[in-house]
Amino acid sequence: MAWVALLGERPVVELAGPDARRFANGMFTNNVRDLPVGGSQASAMADDRGRLIGLMELHAVADDRLLLVLEGMTAEAFAERYERYVVFDDVEIIDHGPHALITVQGEGAAQHLAEASLPVPEPGHHAAHGAGWVVSRDRGGKGFDLLGPTPMLAPDAEGAAEVEALRVRAGRVAFPRDIAPPALPHEHGLRDTVLHFEKGCYLGQEQIHRIEVMGKPRRALALFHLIEGGEEGDEVVHDGKKVGRITSVVPHPDTGHIGLAVVRKPAHEPGAAVLVGEHPAVALPLPLAR
Repeated sequence: MAWVALLGERPVVELAGPDARRFANGMFTNNVRDLPVGGSQASAMADDRGRLIGLMELHAVADDRLLLVLEGMTAEAFAERYERYVVFDDVEIIDHGPHALITVQGEGAAQHLAEASLPVPEPGHHAAHGAGWVVSRDRGGKGFDLLGPTPMLAPDAEGAAEVEALRVRAGRVAFPRDIAPPALPHEHGLRDTVLHFEKGCYLGQEQIHRIEVMGKPRRALALFHLIEGGEEGDEVVHDGKKVGRITSVVPHPDTGHIGLAVVRKPAHEPGAAVLVGEHPAVALPLPLAR
């Protein structure tokens, strides 16, 4: 089974020039320096205090060309923020405008692409197709993203709901929907996907490294079984204290609903009993098996 969903439009910008890779490695949280041509990675933008200001998918289309698909920041805001750091670097920021983002998720995703005569890139890679790209992208369903000026595939009637359910069950945050200020990557389940600790210095690196060394972030991303009810925006209460707020809710595979929240520890631990709104709920393991 594979689900096809339209995720809307995303800003696409390009970093072009002989210093593009070095510049990106000093600005963003993942290791751009060693990303091979044809490779893709999740990364993040952080301020000087290590707080998230946006997410991205970064694609190395050539040694001197990087394509960035932004989440949580417009192309105009990106250019305004990062052009100030282009001082001695030979790099240009190019706005490619909004692109339609289609995702194909599920065990049958690769077969679905092949039957549509679309390329099937290996994990961690992308492939050009016409004016767009096909990217290996696990949004909870081990699938692919299709990015282009126009949608490459027609979405399923139920695709958006199914893909959203896959995302929440896998504990993958959406920006800014699931972000709880101060937005530290460790507290949002992003440590292993957007951070690299041997790449050298970058904006926010000192604070992010300090959290890594101390090993004691105060909050964590959690998934709750909303057995009797609950909705986005409801407060999460643990041991009589407000510890967070539900940000995404989807149907539970068996009964009720499940909801994502960034909460103060130890409310995130599987089995922890909480109140969501006025209803009892219990913390589940992340990721949640289907």
